Amino acid sequence: MDELDRVAFDAVVRSAPRFGRFIGTGVFIGFIAGLIIGLVLPNTTAVGRGTVALLVASGFAIIGAIVAGALVVSLDGTKRAPTAHAGFPWEPPLASDDAEPQQVASEETTEPSVGQTANPKDAK
Repeated sequence: MDELDRVAFDAVVRSAPRFGRFIGTGVFIGFIAGLIIGLVLPNTTAVGRGTVALLVASGFAIIGAIVAGALVVSLDGTKRAPTAHAGFPWEPPLASDDAEPQQVASEETTEPSVGQTANPKDAK
């Protein structure tokens, strides 16, 4: 059990939909719906019912991809990056990750900061 405690690390599970599969499903559903609509509805062109059905199916596939893409983006639960330290999960955190950042104060400044003038006599 000691070996397991030594090598185990906390896992982060991302509960987000798979974008490619979601959009692919939208394309498939749109294509099938367009194909059925193109074959069932009356056709008044001379190019043939199959050609019209494929064109309508292609248009519905694009619409299905857009709708599925919008839906998957709205369902995605990723809001911000995790606060874990940089590096691999099995590496211990660096000592500098836990320490507070220290500000270095120097008495000599070559340029005035915002709101200050270079010459104190000019400030009135």
